[in-house]
This record gives sequence, structure tokens and C-alpha cells, in this order.
Amino acid sequence: MTATTAWSALSDALATSTPPCAGDGRFTADTNEHDPALRQLCAGCPVRQQCREYGKTAPRGRAWGYYGGVVRRVTPQARTRAREAATT
Repeated sequence: MTATTAWSALSDALATSTPPCAGDGRFTADTNEHDPALRQLCAGCPVRQQCREYGKTAPRGRAWGYYGGVVRRVTPQARTRAREAATT
């Protein structure tokens, strides 16, 4: 599966379901201090599978975050490249 098809599947799922993480900035915060609480929210999520698949296929320059209960961290180099790209 490609990132594009994974995003499309996630978007379709989000059109009919609202995940418990909606609007919760902790899922993309640059820290893992909320690990257990976030995993618990993901456990019963109606779009968990689509979210996890997107997290596995999304471009590597993306920020840290939770995708379907799985933590995705980026290397310091990728984080620096992402910040530089955002400022240009």
C-alpha cells in the first residue's frame, strides 16, 4: 500500500467515524509523556487500522506521533529537514 492509498482509506473512514483523538494535540506532540493514555484511546478507535496503515506508509519527514496505537518517531536529521522545509 502506498501513502496515497493509505491516506485515501483513512479519509474515507474519517468521513463516517470520529476517532477519540480528534482535536487532541497530544497525538502529534513532540513528546512521549502521554504514552499509556494515548495507547488506551487508540485501542477502541473505529479508524485504528486505517490510521496505523497510514502511519506505516507516510513520508518519513512527518512529525512524531501516534498512528493507530503505534508510536512513530523521526530521526533528528529528519526533524531538522522538516523544520527547514517549513521555513522556506
